[in-house]
This record gives sequence, C-alpha cells and structure tokens, in this order.
Amino acid sequence: ASENWIQTADEDLTAGQWEPVADPMKTTEGTWCFQQKGTVSVGVESDDEIGRNVIHGSFGEGAGSWYGQVIACRMKNAKPQVYSLEFKAKGTNGKNMKCYIKTNDSTTGAESGKSSTNVFMANDKISGAKPYTGYVQFTLSDTYRSYSLDFDFSKMLKDPYSYAEDGIREATPEALADFFVAFFPTAAGVEFYLDDVVLKRKN
Repeated sequence: ASENWIQTADEDLTAGQWEPVADPMKTTEGTWCFQQKGTVSVGVESDDEIGRNVIHGSFGEGAGSWYGQVIACRMKNAKPQVYSLEFKAKGTNGKNMKCYIKTNDSTTGAESGKSSTNVFMANDKISGAKPYTGYVQFTLSDTYRSYSLDFDFSKMLKDPYSYAEDGIREATPEALADFFVAFFPTAAGVEFYLDDVVLKRKN
C-alpha cells in the first residue's frame, strides 16, 4: 500500500454530525474532529458527485479564525523532513481556506509565563518581508479539485502567521511526536467538502 499518515480515511467514517471537541490534541491518534467557535457544524455525509462519504464543514457567523473552528486530524511520530498533504476539496466558489499543522510543543520560543502554538513551517515561501509561513492557503471551487500542500517538519514557527527568517526554529522531538492537521476558512459563510486526504513524505 502507498504511504499515508492519515490513519482514518474520510470515506470510512460513519455518516452523521460530529460533536465539537475542546482540543484536538487531546483526541485519540487518528481521530478526525472539529472545534466550534461561532456557528459551525461538521459531519460526514455521502456525496452523490463521487459516490462515497466525505467530510462537510459549514462555517457560518463567527468563523474565520485559526484557533476556534478547525476541522482536524491528530497524528504522531513524524520525521524532520518535508511532507505533502494531498486531498480533494470543493466548496463555496472563490472562498479561501487555510491549513496548518499544530504541534504539541508549547514551550519552545515561548515568552516567560506564556505558551507558543508552534506549527510546522510551510515549505514554499510567499512574497514580502515575511516569506516564511505557518500555513498554506488554497481557494475553493464548486467542483472537486486536487490540492497538494507541502510542510517542512524540520522547522517550526510560533503560530500560523508569516515571519522573517529569525522566526524559524528547529523542530523538537516533542513537536514531531504529537501534532494535528487543521483546516479553517479565512472568513464566515463557507461550505467546505474534504475527501481523500493523504499525508506522505515528499519525493
């Protein structure tokens, strides 16, 4: 079988609405889940277009923030190398989604008395003075498209924003041992359908 670090395929998930969780990091390894902030509902339903179960997120009022309403999958024990997150998605045409990978390392780079989010760094730089990002953005269309997002698991940033080179930190064993992939919309009013998710080593 081909490599895939996503342990539970969306088409194998039971149809129905999900109950929100407080922290995806506290779910069982391999679990798909979601956080709810504002009007958000997530579940699994059969999609007639492709004939199998997919994950469907409906993001209403209050959506559009990375720390409140994510669809996530928890994983463990990666290596410090580049991984490709491949999937098919559709949704509200022209709306943007972002993806980040949050680690369980909350101490590296943190200010005294505070914690850091610490996400793995996107492999591709963006333009501008802060080209290193803790997220990858993609645009939805109303039919399924294939996406491939690359993340460098050897590097971390303190949160899913953009930074200059001095914001990069080496990934720690704690970060590589425990993390989750998260999807969220950049604004409210987004329907998002997710299918066939694969996380694998690039090249």
